[in-house]
Amino acid sequence: EFEASTREALASRLEKEGLLPIAISAKGALSSLLGALSRSGIASGDLLVFNQGLSALLKAGVTVPSALEVLKDNDNPVLSEVIGEAIEGVRGGKSLSEALAMRPDVFSPLFASAIGAGERTGDLIPSIKGYVAYLKSVEAIRKKVVTAATYPVILAFASVLVIGFLISYVVPSFSKIYMDAGAELPLATRALL
Repeated sequence: EFEASTREALASRLEKEGLLPIAISAKGALSSLLGALSRSGIASGDLLVFNQGLSALLKAGVTVPSALEVLKDNDNPVLSEVIGEAIEGVRGGKSLSEALAMRPDVFSPLFASAIGAGERTGDLIPSIKGYVAYLKSVEAIRKKVVTAATYPVILAFASVLVIGFLISYVVPSFSKIYMDAGAELPLATRALL
């Protein structure tokens, strides 16, 4: 990921570095951190299983359309529909990378590019395995971020409960004791009441 003030500035910078950007999209802070979250109703775990299955079937010598047919039968109806579209694209003469690139809401440009590189070299399996490793590392990072964010949220919630209890029960109890003793309440206590 790169940062720039505009898409044009980023494209210019990448071209000067000898890179050819395929797609440039803006990302917010949260989506950058949690980019592996569900895309278009398809969980990253489902994409991981799809890629592992595709790799295994291709390694076993199954053709791409046949492998996609096998993978189309899964528990996620959205993924089944997307795979069906890819099958139609491949059978219509498109390469697998072109067929997958038709659905950028599901298959990232990085994935389509990796598949395209595998097609050009004549060996899809290493490309798919590399992307599977990438998906696993992204999922591990996502889990760490969620785990790291959970503790502060729990602490903040508990703190709000404790402060609420103190303000609604303890402070009024002490104010009653002060009033019964005829003493004046401290300024901070009066401010809270």
